[in-house]
Amino acid sequence: MAWRNPRRLTSRSVFMGIHVLFASSIGRLLDCGSIYPTGTNYALWYVVMRTGIRFLITVATMHLFLMGCISVYNASLFGEDLAADALVNRRLLADTIQVPSEPIRIAGDGDFEELGLPGSGTRDSPYRIENLLILSNQTCIDVRDTRSWFEIANCTLTSNTHGKSGVRLTNVSHATITECHVTNMLDGVYLLHSSNCTVLDCSLVGILERGVRMEIDANITISGNEIHDGGGDGIFITGRNRGSVVSNNIVHNNEWHGIFLQAARDIQVFSNVVTDSLFGILLERSENIFFRDNELRGHSLGGLLFETSGHNVVTDNRFYGCGLQVHGYPIEDWALEVFNNTVGERPLGFLQNITDAILDASEYGQIVLVGSRNVVLQNAVIHDTDHGVRVGYCENVTVTASEILDCSRDGIVSQYSSNCTFSYNLLHGTSRAGIYLFQCSRCSVRENTIYGNLDGVSLSDTDNSTISGNEIVFNERYGIRFGFGSDSNLVFDNRLGWNNLSNGYDDSENNRWDTGVIGNAWSDYAGGECYWIPGPSSSVDRFPRSYTTDTTQTTSREGFENLILIASATIVVSLVAVIVLFVSKKRHS
Repeated sequence: MAWRNPRRLTSRSVFMGIHVLFASSIGRLLDCGSIYPTGTNYALWYVVMRTGIRFLITVATMHLFLMGCISVYNASLFGEDLAADALVNRRLLADTIQVPSEPIRIAGDGDFEELGLPGSGTRDSPYRIENLLILSNQTCIDVRDTRSWFEIANCTLTSNTHGKSGVRLTNVSHATITECHVTNMLDGVYLLHSSNCTVLDCSLVGILERGVRMEIDANITISGNEIHDGGGDGIFITGRNRGSVVSNNIVHNNEWHGIFLQAARDIQVFSNVVTDSLFGILLERSENIFFRDNELRGHSLGGLLFETSGHNVVTDNRFYGCGLQVHGYPIEDWALEVFNNTVGERPLGFLQNITDAILDASEYGQIVLVGSRNVVLQNAVIHDTDHGVRVGYCENVTVTASEILDCSRDGIVSQYSSNCTFSYNLLHGTSRAGIYLFQCSRCSVRENTIYGNLDGVSLSDTDNSTISGNEIVFNERYGIRFGFGSDSNLVFDNRLGWNNLSNGYDDSENNRWDTGVIGNAWSDYAGGECYWIPGPSSSVDRFPRSYTTDTTQTTSREGFENLILIASATIVVSLVAVIVLFVSKKRHS
């Protein structure tokens, strides 16, 4: 087909041009590109070929006029969004004009002027270190012994081989670090013996040890930062940090702790989102810390852990796939104010000093029971947290008729408690033990169904306790495990089967695996007078019996699935046989 004269202006081509112009402009108005995003370029090319360059200039002029009108309209309608976009654009523009620089060293107030930095060192006119790109295998910006006001802004600080620190402030007051990008360093921002400093809206990525590191500071604000994909801690704080605040940060995917407070005091930690580390927030020997409105999600070893850290406040926090843990001796280390927190959208039950009570635990997403006596906890249904139920410094407590599933630590853990009973519970899918007793005495673990955990029942430094009548099967390591220091315990009438390493393990002394009349049922018992328990203690069950699926019904998930498959296959075969018989009779008739 021959082309027409491209300079001939026809009504059809004019209509085509106006149509394309209108479609593109309306798409701009709706912020969705062109109405015909895949065809606009072709159509414009078509119009040019049909009408010539003069018409294209006319169309372009009309297009610019319409875009101006639409921009005025959008500014009046979406002013705030456009202002935000303009801010982003300014930041992007600033990023493009960062100036490569050697590392900066400031050892006193006089060095600011010697370096010719803009500003005068006052609150209203701080010295400014800005728009720099520094690549160093040492510390990129090192400031010491200053009292002048200064700001480090919009700098990219990085290293080829994990340099020391992006920014280090030592004995510094009145510093602000804002909108900086720090990557591939040992420490992102390191503050030592400093005060009245702020780290604001920075990106700290791939930091090997600590994204933000604070040691013995005062009135430090760490806010609005994104700290992720580090090899250690997102934020690390040690020592008294009077008046300091950690707020509105996004801390995710750091290998160790999202936030680690070690021997710290007098800090507020609020409105942070901390996700996907081993521990979300860990306190070690820390007090007077106020936690509020934080979101902790998906930490494999624990959401918020207090290690020898009493006298702290925990309120209005949200836990998903993790929860609250408390460790410490004596009981004062468990003295926390905990209220209005949730675990998986259900209340976190932190219950202290309860006496003579029967509690329906079905409402809770996690339970911590402290310093209580003569209490029955029943009907809990807990899943997808770290520890399901934790009992500490309690006496004569019973946890019964509960389901605890898919916890990243232990299903039930009891510490420093005595005369407690754990009975008629279902525990499955925990990453450690179904039931774990630590430094307990005279406790009873009986009539529980425990399967699919790392260990079924595990005891450490626990004595004179009884494990009886439980079904403990298909766990990844041991069915029943006595760790070192767990002496004089009694194990009888349990059904132990198909636990991967061994059905039992004993690393302590004077534990009895039968009553003198009744022993345990073992899936790997091959006959003979005794069943020897693996482990260095050379313990023995003198009255063992065989445990097979023929003699008892397994409650493992695999067992249920196999039973369902067998039943289904039987039904299908029966139906097929009936159909074949019916068809055969019809043919003969």
